[in-house]
Amino acid sequence: MTDSPETSRARLPKRVDGKARREQILAAALRVIARDGVRAVRHRAVAKEAEVPLSATTYYFRDIHELIAEAFHAFAELSQVETGNLTQAMEAALARLADGSQSVGSQESLIAAVTAILLSHIDNQVKAEERRLVENAFRQEALRDPPLAQALHQSNRVTLATAEKLLAAAGSDDPETDAELLFAVVLHLEYRRVLAKDSPEERQKTARMVRRLFEKILK
Repeated sequence: MTDSPETSRARLPKRVDGKARREQILAAALRVIARDGVRAVRHRAVAKEAEVPLSATTYYFRDIHELIAEAFHAFAELSQVETGNLTQAMEAALARLADGSQSVGSQESLIAAVTAILLSHIDNQVKAEERRLVENAFRQEALRDPPLAQALHQSNRVTLATAEKLLAAAGSDDPETDAELLFAVVLHLEYRRVLAKDSPEERQKTARMVRRLFEKILK
């Protein structure tokens, strides 16, 4: 017996509510990780943070490992959106320099453009302090958790592949190596800025280091 259109419509809100409830639990898990670390993720703690019954967390996630893994994937998706925004800004700047719509004096124009865009990206990353806490918590836990380490590696490869493409377009003679260097430096600078509570001194150091890095890569 097939469902009538009326029955199907009546069931739709339950599916929507189920998806929303699952996302609510994942968001709560990320808040627990930001506050107390990955090891603090337990069904009871996440249920309390999400303000849902304990049975809800065990219904959507069969065990803690699955909950942590899904929380990481949710976080990685947000990170890829941020990377995508950076990529679009870089590609637009390179296109303006290439077609002459932006004043080009020399290689200096290219270095100034990509430096400004990356600094803006770092500024936005540092302002999202809770996400940086989650990011570092996952990196630490990956040292103990091989499946999480593999997921983190795959996520990093997506970012690195994008960086390689952009650096090749900008003129790097070794985009693979330069992408690794850029990735490592950006993570370090973000960590320093968060640790120093984003002081003016750290912002100035960040600007100098990013500019010098691009000078070495693109000259």
